[in-house]
Amino acid sequence: MFGFMVAFVALSGLNAATYYVSPDGDNSNPGTIDEPWATPGYGSKHISSGDTLIILSGTYIISTYWDDMITPPSGTPSAWTVIMGQGDPRPVIKGSNNILDAIEITDSSYIKIANLELTSLIDTPYSGGMREGIEAGGSGDSIATVSHIVIEDMVIHDVEENGINFAGDIDDVRVSGCSIHHTGMTGISAPSGSGNGWTNVLIEDTYIGYSGYFYQGQRQPSPYDRPDGIGMEESEGPLEIRNVVSEHNRGDGIDSKSRRTYVHECVIANNWADGLKLWGDSSRAVNVLVYGTGDGDSTPSPWCLIVIETDDVNGYFELVNITAYDDSSRGHYTMTVQYGISTPIDVVMRNCIISGSRRAYFEPSVNLTAEHNLFYVMDEDVQIYANGTEYTSSNLDQLGVGNIYGDPKFVRPAWGETGDFHLMSTSPAIDSGTSAGSPNIDLDGNGRPNGSSCDIGAYEYYAPPVKINEIFYDAPTGIAEPYAEWIELYNPESNPIDISGWFLTDEEDTFSFTNGTVIPANGYLIACYDSDTFQAHWSVPAGVPIVEHGLLRLGNSGDDLALLDTGRFEVDVVWYGNGDRGPEDAAPDVPAGHSIARDPDGFDTDVPSNDFVDCGQPSPGSSNPPSEIGETTNPMKSDGFLIYPTVLNRQKVLKVVFDRPLERDEVLKLYDINGRVVRTIRLPSGIAQFSIGLQGLPCGVYFAKIKGENRGRASKLILIR
Repeated sequence: MFGFMVAFVALSGLNAATYYVSPDGDNSNPGTIDEPWATPGYGSKHISSGDTLIILSGTYIISTYWDDMITPPSGTPSAWTVIMGQGDPRPVIKGSNNILDAIEITDSSYIKIANLELTSLIDTPYSGGMREGIEAGGSGDSIATVSHIVIEDMVIHDVEENGINFAGDIDDVRVSGCSIHHTGMTGISAPSGSGNGWTNVLIEDTYIGYSGYFYQGQRQPSPYDRPDGIGMEESEGPLEIRNVVSEHNRGDGIDSKSRRTYVHECVIANNWADGLKLWGDSSRAVNVLVYGTGDGDSTPSPWCLIVIETDDVNGYFELVNITAYDDSSRGHYTMTVQYGISTPIDVVMRNCIISGSRRAYFEPSVNLTAEHNLFYVMDEDVQIYANGTEYTSSNLDQLGVGNIYGDPKFVRPAWGETGDFHLMSTSPAIDSGTSAGSPNIDLDGNGRPNGSSCDIGAYEYYAPPVKINEIFYDAPTGIAEPYAEWIELYNPESNPIDISGWFLTDEEDTFSFTNGTVIPANGYLIACYDSDTFQAHWSVPAGVPIVEHGLLRLGNSGDDLALLDTGRFEVDVVWYGNGDRGPEDAAPDVPAGHSIARDPDGFDTDVPSNDFVDCGQPSPGSSNPPSEIGETTNPMKSDGFLIYPTVLNRQKVLKVVFDRPLERDEVLKLYDINGRVVRTIRLPSGIAQFSIGLQGLPCGVYFAKIKGENRGRASKLILIR
């Protein structure tokens, strides 16, 4: 990591003021909260350096060049000028009459712009809409300068040219948490400057899609030549691109001519031209997924998943833990380095998966160091041409240590649509990488290594989060054992999980699930000893699969039970009573007729005594009945509240449940893995249960902490895709 960060020191100085704009305002007003202005452009021209302009929720139509455009004054290092939307939904600024842009910050500095939606007005007849969302400096070879800028939580779409266009010499800029899509030209564009170009720039947590798919007021292909998702002309850098999705663009996904470019934890998918293109010395890509060149169009083309080309003599490039996949019908190189260029450079490729129809090509001018890579070229035996040698599937070991050939066994590879490039449990990439020089997280933010060594590719293999959720092991008098015993599995994911070939074992007997066994999304599966006996005593909701195993005889006073995937990796394990693993941390041994059940569903700290409770009313195929919070030994509940689930995707909500209504307001803060506060949520008094949406957060590890009396601990959460 380059180690730079926008120094956003202060929002306002001692003499700064806050002003307001509202659709119900009037430009003859003083701009206060009670008497706001009416138009953002007017407001921006009547504030002073270091002031804050709040644009309240509503729709604002702009059409007149300069007068209607937001043109804030520069701030200072100790007092930034702020232009910020407020309200739900966020304020929308719609451009008409072919207006140049919504926000103009040429030759500006110390400005923050946040929480606005910028788009074209689709009127009839169409008047030309908005050309660009945010601009500074115009087009190429600009002498303009822009520095110390934060662009945060912006939505820019359906504009005729670029989403963000910064030409000239740009220094100390952060673009964070934005969504830019359906632009006529490039999503984020950086035409050439007269000096160092872009320096100390961070683009993070941002979605860029469908560049080149808006024209003349409609979502249709534009006539412009290959609009990129991110397109950077020659600069000195450093440029960091982190946790960005760039997909379905009519040009390249990410095309950077900046030196010292660092692309990491990114997905570059289904772009019509090249996927990732690096041109500048000292550039690298880490934990990046690149796939789908051509975006579903099989017409032969010269585009590749990865391209490295430079005129920098003895330039240096790194590719680490990359997953690159191309459809075999395209018939072109998976990647090229210095194609037709004699300039000598050094390239290190480590822990990468290269899968496609034809070989990776490295010009003889390239000194390649390749270690622990997995190649799977499908239409020819030559996997890679490098260092003047053709390496086939049978002699990859001569390319460097740890290089192998084989089907990566992705969960669901795709081309032209969203795929799932996590590894199946039988993938040869698992534990075949090297930890030396590899990142300590994967593309999902999960830790590396998970096994004996790092995996090859962008994703570290983790077993799907299926849980042994409830166990009924001791039938009451009058019901024959083991025929009445059953085990409930729970899938917390929003997609079904196929467990064909998985195993249930009690270390004495092992049962394998047959082909086609699927646990529904957010649903359950019952594995019972005898299905007739089970259904004679229990009823389950429609759609809950019932699988008869006829093997496992669960001990009435204790046992061990494990769920294994197809590679016999441990997915989940539970022990109770006096099982072989002993009483320490064991789930309780419960009376006959009771079950042990996770409370709530899927709750897992890897300590069964914390996770399972005595359930006097077993609930096969349904949500486990909640126990009284505070009456278990679960440390996640010991402070009088519960935060769950601990593993969730961005479509789910986080639940916070207190043992009684709050007597005073409390605050929940969500921290990322670096300790930065990413969300602050007020929990008002008088309420005991809260649901908190996590939309907009990138995948990764977070910590939720409630500030209040005796509530000092933090709960670890994992946010998945």
